[in-house]
Amino acid sequence: MSLAVSKKRGFDDSFQSDDRRLAKRSLIMPEVAGKITCIELVNFMCHSSLTLNFDVNKYNCSYIIGPNGSGKSALFAALNIGLGGAGRSNERGKRINDYIKENENYSLIRIHISNEGPNSIPDYGDIIIVERRITHKISTVTIKTRLNEGKEEIVGKRRELDLILQQFNIDLENPLSWLSQDRARQFLQSMKPQRLYELYKKSSEMDGAEDLFRNIDTLFDELTRVVKSMDKEKTAKEAKYQQMKARFDAVNQLSNKKEAIQRLYWYQLWAPVRDGKNEIEELGRKLKVNEDKKNEQLAKKDELIKQIGDINKQQKNFEEQLGAASSRFREHNEKLNELKRKARELNFDHHDLVDKVKRKQWNIDLYERQLQKANRELKDLVGSSGHDPETEKNKLKEKLTQIAAQMEAAESEQESFTNELSSIKVDYENLKKEFKENTDQHSLLERRRTRIIEEKTLFEQSKADKLAIFGKDVPRLLELIDTNINSFKKRPIGPIGNYIKLKDKKWANPIEFYRKALDEICKTLQIRKPNVITTEFADQKYDLFGREPPNEFTTILRVLDVENPTVLNYILDKVRAESVLLFEKDDVARNAMYPKPPKNASKAITLACSEVNPQRGSRPYQFFRDHSNFQARVLDNHFMASNLNDFNQQLEQSTEQLRQQSEKVEESKRSFQTLEFKLNNLRQKKTQTEARLNGLNERKYEIEEELNKLEDEGLSEDKITNLRSSIRESEDERNALQVKLTELEQSLAEKTEKMNEAENKIEASTKRADHLKNDYKQIENDIKSCQIQIEKNREKLEDCEGLTKRANDLIVKYRKQIEDKTKSCEKKREEAEKNRDYLLENHAEIGDGVPDFDTIPETVQLNRDIEAIQNEIRNAEKNKEPVPTEADLINYKNIYIEFKAKLKVWTRRYNMLESMITARKRRFDLIRTSLPGKLECWFRDHMNYRGYKASLDVRDDDGTIMIKVVTHKAMEESFAEQSLDERDSRMQKKVLQDLKGLSGGERSYTTACFIMSLWKCMESPFRCMDEFDVFMDMVNRRYIMEMLADMAKDSKEVQFFFFTPQPIQELKRDMFEVFTLKRIAGIFNEEQQQQQENQE
Repeated sequence: MSLAVSKKRGFDDSFQSDDRRLAKRSLIMPEVAGKITCIELVNFMCHSSLTLNFDVNKYNCSYIIGPNGSGKSALFAALNIGLGGAGRSNERGKRINDYIKENENYSLIRIHISNEGPNSIPDYGDIIIVERRITHKISTVTIKTRLNEGKEEIVGKRRELDLILQQFNIDLENPLSWLSQDRARQFLQSMKPQRLYELYKKSSEMDGAEDLFRNIDTLFDELTRVVKSMDKEKTAKEAKYQQMKARFDAVNQLSNKKEAIQRLYWYQLWAPVRDGKNEIEELGRKLKVNEDKKNEQLAKKDELIKQIGDINKQQKNFEEQLGAASSRFREHNEKLNELKRKARELNFDHHDLVDKVKRKQWNIDLYERQLQKANRELKDLVGSSGHDPETEKNKLKEKLTQIAAQMEAAESEQESFTNELSSIKVDYENLKKEFKENTDQHSLLERRRTRIIEEKTLFEQSKADKLAIFGKDVPRLLELIDTNINSFKKRPIGPIGNYIKLKDKKWANPIEFYRKALDEICKTLQIRKPNVITTEFADQKYDLFGREPPNEFTTILRVLDVENPTVLNYILDKVRAESVLLFEKDDVARNAMYPKPPKNASKAITLACSEVNPQRGSRPYQFFRDHSNFQARVLDNHFMASNLNDFNQQLEQSTEQLRQQSEKVEESKRSFQTLEFKLNNLRQKKTQTEARLNGLNERKYEIEEELNKLEDEGLSEDKITNLRSSIRESEDERNALQVKLTELEQSLAEKTEKMNEAENKIEASTKRADHLKNDYKQIENDIKSCQIQIEKNREKLEDCEGLTKRANDLIVKYRKQIEDKTKSCEKKREEAEKNRDYLLENHAEIGDGVPDFDTIPETVQLNRDIEAIQNEIRNAEKNKEPVPTEADLINYKNIYIEFKAKLKVWTRRYNMLESMITARKRRFDLIRTSLPGKLECWFRDHMNYRGYKASLDVRDDDGTIMIKVVTHKAMEESFAEQSLDERDSRMQKKVLQDLKGLSGGERSYTTACFIMSLWKCMESPFRCMDEFDVFMDMVNRRYIMEMLADMAKDSKEVQFFFFTPQPIQELKRDMFEVFTLKRIAGIFNEEQQQQQENQE
């Protein structure tokens, strides 16, 4: 019976606008091999005939929905069984023939797999068809491929299917790739830590990889034994061939060797004569050198004596000048002290007069205030006795009105100034900020130009001598060491940087950047006088067993290539290079060093020269990003491979940029100063306006007091008389004080003039004293310089005398040796002539007369050659072994060469295999180390989707995964009565609870988050979930459905199949296609079916 299937992609196409269609065209999926493009079922479980085509070019997520009994789980099982899965693995039957539809003889499953894009199999077409036919007795698998004409061609059987699944990384037993309804229920019922860890190992394929590596190690050990045995066999064959060749050559060359040894005997007689002649010539050369040195030192000695005399005369002249300068300075200093004494007396008198003037002025001001007060009182009293109060009040009120108008105008003016100041301040701050930025940029360009000049100078020096890169004085220092090598018990080592090589040049920047102690070894030596490092010479390198981080990490020591043990030990002592890790990326370094760094790791450096310090005791975790764009000079060859024209071009460009920036700085400075001047003027005007307002307020207060006084009633005539009498007395006293004040001010002016005159004289005299003091010090320095030169010349004179004496002794010594060698040579020549006749009797080919000395080997080599030939002759005469023929020798040589070539091939394969295994193990260890951290991050992100705080800890030591969660309810109950600051503080201290304390919905949500996190660890091309949401409440189901849709959107290279009996109208997305399965007839009665259809 055929099953009707309705298919829709996202939602009804009739409701999609043109803009939406254009948006869908942009959602093209990447081509990835291993995706399911079609599934065909015949007589499988409840399906008589079913075909589903998946549009993998547009969609990577497919929802198969339908009521219970529509065959969703059958389709889920068909995907697994069609690819070769076992019947018991799909929880629908124990045997494979249990999946055949009732009353049918066979069942057929055809699955179409894409073979385009990365990881495709080149031997097959674009589509691979896996066809599995099941009968009640047997099950067969056929692999077909679709040709260009649409025809299908059989290309394999069950064995090829296993290879295809392995190529596409499809694991039929992975529970997360095939998450059925029963497995989802088991998750909710038993999320034990051991079960979670087993699921993590299975889904990430870690357990399979570990087993594979163990098998590889076993096979590689066997290969190692085979290669070693072949190497031993090759050594034995080589030794046998050399033995046969030596025997063959010894027999054939015996007569030649006897003739050669007679000729060597003749050379042996004349070798002492030749050696004596050479020694005499060498002694003559040394004699000539020392005679030249003696004459040179004698001439230098006379020159030094003359220089010492000239310097002594110059020193006496300076001493006379010093005495005269000392007298002038002493006399001038006495005059200066006298001027200062007089100035102090004038200063005392001036201060006394100033105090007197201030007292008189204070008394006069006191009388003035008293007179003003008395006059006001008198005026008030006189006015109140003979004037009209109402008229005075009206006049005062008019004045108050005028003052109020003036105050209103002043306040309006002040408000205008305030508004203008506010607007100008904004521009002022912007210009000030711009000026600071331009100034900072100017400083940066200046530093860059200085750096380019330094690099250019270093480059030019290094081109002249490559050792100059460690410091300009290093070449000269090495020459001095070579010249005076006899002064050292052991040759000093240096420069240190010359002993340091890198195995991989890409680590040059971070290693040279990390140079707290290494800075003295590398960079410091480039620009300053080299440092001398005192350390003990070492014969062997430090034993670092147990002090290094694990082998999967790269350290500075592991990329350095330092052969000298002394240099390496010094680097380990000062830099701790064995504990500094190297990473290519900053994120990898931070994940590795936090929260728990690797064992024995002190810090980490990245290719970008960033530094990561782990938490150690009280020291917190730290990460420093480098912004200096540091470039290595010593450890990298790029600096020395540069061109001088590049430095000139960079310097010219930097100079031009600096000039332009200087113009910007000047322009912004002018604008800033102009606005600042305007701002100060406004502030001054505002201050004046405020002062005017204060004066008006004071005047207003005085008028109001006068109005109050008019309210008072009459005064007596006696009080007026008394006031007038006291006013006259106060005026008389004030006038007398004013006369005295005038006299004091005149005296003060005279004293001030005298004091200024004295200060001018003191200032001029002080400058003259400083000038005389500088002259005195200059003469003293000249005298010290003369003394130093005399001392140096005397030391040089002593050295000359010592060298002269030494040269004279060597001259006497060499002359005596030449005389003795000449006599010895004559005796040896006579002995050689006497033995000539003996050699002729033995038929030696020695020619006539004396041999050519240039043809005679060195005496040591000559004796070795004679001894070697004698041994060969003796061994050849004693050896009674059979002599191999030339054919035997050639035949065995060919056998040896053939075996050697075979061993070379196997050795090359062995080394390649070893490097490949090592590289894969390193990558596997890195993945195994980093994957738990990534899994925890993914899990926290998924849980945070609902605002839950969660943690996930993968414990490899006891094989468990611990999950703890804090939900909204727990947080609200804990922090309901607290402020925000207290709530944040307690949130950080909140202890996470395990899964036992969660509700059913929270437990379902946590399970789904854990499954989605594990999916990111998998490499399978597709995932299947069957009725995963039937145990969820509607709120959590909505969140999970949205998260699954987001994951499908982000993971376009992965295909998702979701089977659910519930509707998905809440998903408003266009990146999935929906297949709706109708209910199979016969499972429910007609009434139930009609009710279900009405509900749908």
